[in-house]
Amino acid sequence: MLTCIGDASIGRRGDEKELRGTIILRFRSSLIRGWSVDEGLLLLHHGENGAARVQVAPFDGEFDEKAPPRAIPNAKWLDAKVEPQPAGWALVRVPGAALRALVEDERRALLVKLPAGWRVASRESLKNVPYLFAEGKPAAAR
Repeated sequence: MLTCIGDASIGRRGDEKELRGTIILRFRSSLIRGWSVDEGLLLLHHGENGAARVQVAPFDGEFDEKAPPRAIPNAKWLDAKVEPQPAGWALVRVPGAALRALVEDERRALLVKLPAGWRVASRESLKNVPYLFAEGKPAAAR
């Protein structure tokens, strides 16, 4: 389980329309450095019901939570399957390609394009923090 150590909402206030509803999540990925990863399971608390379409992409760069980027050039968006969970949680299946980018460089973060109306709890909420579970093994174990 990887701890969320940074998050920010982007795509508000006149930013590129394509980015509206996008969040950036940074996790303590140094815990899985050197792993061969297959998939990630991202748990988000959003308080809505029903299935939705979510897209994810690796973000290669630094960001300041108080002044997140207003544009993400060359984002490689991947569809992620969403499985509704009890009590307002959603399980997002992060494709291996997006997760591998996090493993390669702990400065990278995960972009998550959310459905309209979702308001995801941030790490400051304490109770409903985003979590990322990596499925894979240390490279030496494969």
